[in-house]
Amino acid sequence: MKTSARLVSVVLGAASAAAMLVAGQGSANAAGFNITFKADTVTTIAKTGQDVVFPTTSLPSVLDPIARTIGGTLQLPQANANLALGPLTLASFKISIVDPSAVTGTVTPDAIPPVNLGLAATQKFKIRIDSVVPLGLDFGSSALNLIPAGGKCVSGEVTANLTGAFKAADIFGATFNPNGTLTGTYTIPSFPSGCGIATGILNAIVAGPNNKLSVKLGSAVLTP
Repeated sequence: MKTSARLVSVVLGAASAAAMLVAGQGSANAAGFNITFKADTVTTIAKTGQDVVFPTTSLPSVLDPIARTIGGTLQLPQANANLALGPLTLASFKISIVDPSAVTGTVTPDAIPPVNLGLAATQKFKIRIDSVVPLGLDFGSSALNLIPAGGKCVSGEVTANLTGAFKAADIFGATFNPNGTLTGTYTIPSFPSGCGIATGILNAIVAGPNNKLSVKLGSAVLTP
C-alpha cells in the first residue's frame, strides 16, 4: 500500500508539473494529454523479408499519466511494394490497412521517479490487397491486375501487439519532445477466394506468422 501510494503521488506530481510546463502550448484534461505524433510505419513480410513502407501519417492520441494508459487512432495510407520470391521480383502490389480498431495501450514507469515509460499497445485491423500487377506483363494499354475489382481481397482480422518506450524527461521535462518506436510481430491470416487467381500466390508468400511491424513516433505536438 505504501509503494502504491507513493507511485500515485509521483505520477500526480509529474502530471501537475507537465500541465504547468505546457501551459499555452496544448491541453491537458481529466482524460489526459492530447498528443498528435508523426508516425512512420513499416511492416516486414516474414516469408520474403521484404519491407512495406507506408506513407508518413499522424497518430492523434491521449496519454493519461494517472491511469497509465495511452490510446489513439492510426489510419495508414495505401502502400506500394514489390512482391518477390528469393532474388526474383514477381510483381508490384498495393496494400491497404482496413477496419482498424483504436490503438489501446498501457504506460509503465520503470522506476520512482521514472526514467523511462514503457509502452504496450494493441491494434486490430485487416489487410486488403488492392492490386497485384505482374512485372513486364501488359494487357492492352494497361497493366494486368490479378486482383478482381470490388475490394474483396481482404484477410481475416489481425491483432498486432507492440512494445516500446518514451523517456520520461521528454514528456515531463523542460522540453516536450516524446519520441520512440513501437515494435512487434503479427500473423497475416489466409486470403479468401476474393483475391481471384492471385489467391494462391498471396497465401504462399504473404500469409503467415512472424511478420514484423514497426511504428516510429516523433514530432509530437500537444493539441486542444
